[in-house]
Amino acid sequence: MDIPGWFVWPAPGLAVLQALGFVPVSRRLRGSDSAVRFEARLDLLDVVASLLLSGGLVLGLAVAESWGSGSPALASCSWPPCTP
Repeated sequence: MDIPGWFVWPAPGLAVLQALGFVPVSRRLRGSDSAVRFEARLDLLDVVASLLLSGGLVLGLAVAESWGSGSPALASCSWPPCTP
């Protein structure tokens, strides 16, 4: 399956938007109310998980071609993993 080159570019844009979402969370982490800080920690977990997911998406798209076309013997493999 070929992944178009333009498909890789929206993923870093989404990662930047998620990183910008970290700014309000960091401000709420410094608040004096413990309930607000607790909710900010949950939001921080959400932001970090989204950034990790976006990073995995970008890395997966970046190396998808080399995985599929690197070895003809491995290109026809499916689950469970084949050995060359």
